[in-house]
Amino acid sequence: GGGKGGHRPPRIDRTKVTKSGGIYLATGEPVPKLTFSKARLHCRRLARKRFGGLRRWRLPKASELRRARDRLPDKTLYVTADRVGDKAIFYDAFRDKVREGPVSRTARVMCVARR
Repeated sequence: GGGKGGHRPPRIDRTKVTKSGGIYLATGEPVPKLTFSKARLHCRRLARKRFGGLRRWRLPKASELRRARDRLPDKTLYVTADRVGDKAIFYDAFRDKVREGPVSRTARVMCVARR
């Protein structure tokens, strides 16, 4: 379908997202506890609905969560996009440690996006 002319970057809704360095965190969304595969789907859903005005939501790498640690709403265990073999990598924001576990384990999901 023909849309409106002009191409401007989306307006970012600061009530829904928190900026940390070069990435945005979906902090205005309830933070669910999900398995690795459901967490990926959750971030994809945010992307589809252009949550906060951004459309490239995805699971963060452990290193991105570590850098954004002070912006995380809960100092708890988070799902990351990282994998080692058949294990999922989790980021423990309370202890500031990365640990592996089964992909079936549930942990908090904080999706991230770049503009």
